[in-house]
Amino acid sequence: MNDFDDDDDVFDEMILRRLSGADLPEMDLDAYRGWIADVEPPTDAQIAAFADYVAGARSWYKHLPLTPPGKLFQFYIDPHAGVDRLVNRSGEVHLRMRTEQTTPFHYSWMTTAEYREWFGCLAFSCAAGSGLFMDDQLGNPDLLIDNNCTLPAALHSADAAYEPVLVDSTCHQPTLQISCLTADSPPQEVLEAGACSLTALVHPRATEDFLATQLAAIKRKQYKRYDAMGGVFDSIQDRLSDLDAQVSSSDETAKKASSDPVFVALIHQEKTRLRQSMIEAMQRMRQVAFQDFKPAC
Repeated sequence: MNDFDDDDDVFDEMILRRLSGADLPEMDLDAYRGWIADVEPPTDAQIAAFADYVAGARSWYKHLPLTPPGKLFQFYIDPHAGVDRLVNRSGEVHLRMRTEQTTPFHYSWMTTAEYREWFGCLAFSCAAGSGLFMDDQLGNPDLLIDNNCTLPAALHSADAAYEPVLVDSTCHQPTLQISCLTADSPPQEVLEAGACSLTALVHPRATEDFLATQLAAIKRKQYKRYDAMGGVFDSIQDRLSDLDAQVSSSDETAKKASSDPVFVALIHQEKTRLRQSMIEAMQRMRQVAFQDFKPAC
């Protein structure tokens, strides 16, 4: 049985390399459509469910800016969505189905079967998210997906399950794992269609209390509002300024705002807008990826 202690330096280097965001070759649109030919287009219900999943998939309230335009998110179709990417010491990437016997590593974790039922083969990327890695072992080779790979003979031995690997669940860049050694980026047409920008307010924990506290403290410290953002966020700032003028501290402003019906309604309106922007991005992407797709009437 291998010991992870012997591989710490190797895996540390591997994490740094995978976080570096090396440019991937772009897959041609026709080739991409051929590659996903056996994938069912996501339904509207799956798209809506995935929007809710992505909203809480990372601690976006820590990683995204409070104010528009926010950070870029990209949605695309990946036939390998919802599986584990296992990186071994030589840099090969094997794909493994997640089952009830697989080790959960994050609060967003679910089995591959559950993922596919809820979301189909939808995937997303955002460079603002934190890296998500875990040391593991290859496990049952029967759970590995045929990924144009020839497994080393050693992996077919009795010790195959103990092969040290790094589970890479980072979503920093859109990636299609073509084989153990090659990965492509989805076509630019797909990524452009599936793009939207999101702020910290997309996360379920970014409540009116959270936003009121953050904005009130910033307002008092900077003695100015953010530049005009357009849309709902300007109305949020205007309402906060009105409430701030009635009290003498940021704590009082936050307390007053979090219970103010107008402020609360504006926050809910902005959260609804962010969710809808994800849904519309996925619907646009679906139309590009699945050329003959016709929405249900």
